[in-house]
Amino acid sequence: DMSLPDPEKQYKTSKNLKARANLHAQYANKNWFDWVARQIGLSDGSDVLDVGCAAGWFWSSSAKYYPATLNLTLVDISEGMVSEAVQNLTREGAYSNVCGKAADAVSLPFDDNSFDTAFAMHMLYHVPNPADAVTEVGRVLRPGGLIAITTNGDDNLRELFDLGVQVFG
Repeated sequence: DMSLPDPEKQYKTSKNLKARANLHAQYANKNWFDWVARQIGLSDGSDVLDVGCAAGWFWSSSAKYYPATLNLTLVDISEGMVSEAVQNLTREGAYSNVCGKAADAVSLPFDDNSFDTAFAMHMLYHVPNPADAVTEVGRVLRPGGLIAITTNGDDNLRELFDLGVQVFG
């Protein structure tokens, strides 16, 4: 069976995701979070949604690029991830307004036109029908809002996978 593991079980806490992130940090040749943050400008007081927020690492890393006055709403299907993200960002104090909610990306618990900007980073491959998630995020964006979607390409970490094949067969 080549199906992906259930994200609610796989990412109940950040432990498994941290292992993957460490591979990227060790072997990637650029700081991905910094690059994304430099591409997406956010204004003082913007209402920002992060769908699939994980443990909030993007926001910790990107605080130097964004105003502290963001109204940051963190969403993940894993209640453990949301709790960890909110705790991390609250403790760090880089943003004045951080809240979180466990929710499915295809059924967001927010009114239409609630956010100026949304992020969906490296999470759409966990959703059975990614188009439904994109449509749902579009519903909660204000007219003229922006959604930043990132994902891995087919050749992401190809060298690492090839090395694994050489070592493990």
